[in-house]
Amino acid sequence: MTGARSQGGSLPPPFNTHGFCLCPADLDEPVVTVHQSIGEAKEQFYYERTVFLRCVANSNPPVRYSWHRGREVLTQGSDKGVEIYEPFFTQGETKILKLKNLRPQDYANYSCIASVRNVCGIPDRSVIFTLTNRTASPSIKLLVEDPIVVNPSQTVSLVCITTGGEPPPVLTWVSSNDSLPQRSVVNGGTLTLPAITSEEAGAYSCVASNNVGNPAKKSTTIVVREINPQLHPQVASASAKDVRRSAAASQRRGASSPRLHARAPLSYLQNYQQHPQFRRVGQRAFQGLAFSRAVPAGYWLHNNLLTGV
Repeated sequence: MTGARSQGGSLPPPFNTHGFCLCPADLDEPVVTVHQSIGEAKEQFYYERTVFLRCVANSNPPVRYSWHRGREVLTQGSDKGVEIYEPFFTQGETKILKLKNLRPQDYANYSCIASVRNVCGIPDRSVIFTLTNRTASPSIKLLVEDPIVVNPSQTVSLVCITTGGEPPPVLTWVSSNDSLPQRSVVNGGTLTLPAITSEEAGAYSCVASNNVGNPAKKSTTIVVREINPQLHPQVASASAKDVRRSAAASQRRGASSPRLHARAPLSYLQNYQQHPQFRRVGQRAFQGLAFSRAVPAGYWLHNNLLTGV
């Protein structure tokens, strides 16, 4: 990288003797996040509200931070209601401005300026946060059921709205499948999944963030029905000497409590005076058709939960 020459004096470490930058210097835009704590002062019977403004910027070489309130430069000791410090575990990567027991003058515009001291010609970068008496972490609401059960090829819309937060939160959608489907459309807080497939089933979450407190998150699960279920008849037969009984059973995979019907030519059922006897076994909706004697006929099964038969 070609850098600016030093204007006289000794050259800082990132430069060689010819005044050119030796390091891949860089400085990202700083980000300010806000956290607050509310405690009760027992003797005075009032609540203290303390706010922490945290400024972070990735850089190479290490960054230096400075805080401003409006046009006023804030330094440690310049205001008894202000404390500036670096958390021990961040090793200089973060600068925190602590506003103790908020006063009216503390509701103002705060600027965090990140600087690498013009190394390689990189200018300072800054970010502004406006603190008001309405500043609050986000809250949201999903206008959908949980879970959502749909048919394949159906268009699904998930609606998320903000119910609180200042500054206004930004809404994003995430999926348990690592990324949203390619055909999905996001418009504000609405996520639309056109012609949904079984591969797109799963959990979807709406996340709201405004850099105040922790992000808010609400989730719902989409379940896509299996329209063409696989029915697996299992017939148990025995000789008349052993057990004069036969059974036809069916198991449908992927759904709970389907209603299955077994049918045979009416004449067979009338001749043998048989009536279907169904039973459920375990969790997977096994149902059987039992006869007191073998009935020679063809049987077919219908799942009226999905086909309407």
